Amino acid sequence: YDKALSLLPDIQSVLTTATGPLPLYDDELIQRVFYLFKYWLLEQYLALAIPSEISYLLTQVYSILRDNFFQQPQVGVHRDFHCRNLMVLADEEIGVIDFQDAVSGPLTYDIVSLLRDCYISWPDACVVSILKRCHQAYFNQYDWQLFKRWFDLTVFTLF
Repeated sequence: YDKALSLLPDIQSVLTTATGPLPLYDDELIQRVFYLFKYWLLEQYLALAIPSEISYLLTQVYSILRDNFFQQPQVGVHRDFHCRNLMVLADEEIGVIDFQDAVSGPLTYDIVSLLRDCYISWPDACVVSILKRCHQAYFNQYDWQLFKRWFDLTVFTLF
């Protein structure tokens, strides 16, 4: 994981490709994610009726998450930086595949994608330990508490 996270500064520095600038992880895209959570997961998949009071609270939560998302430095984001898109190469280096959804987005997005992976669950203490090492090695220009808050809130935008 440390080796995979060491790739992020290079990935984050990529904001353009041969076809032009990366698309922005903008309001429209984040609203689509929130829509999937509410309408697909809660209402369709779980068949929950969402009362207006809860819908209002969800809107307030979305606003907090959105603000967190856009307060972070905007960098190149792989968007699928999880275990199934990482390969150990013959020289023990890490290969990364599946770049087609890359965007310009929040600094902690790919860190969250790997450490709160949808395919593997790690104990919180392990995640925090790895996150601290990552912060110290690559992102120590940001206050640890702020960086951890960005990470913790970004978790809820990876539906």
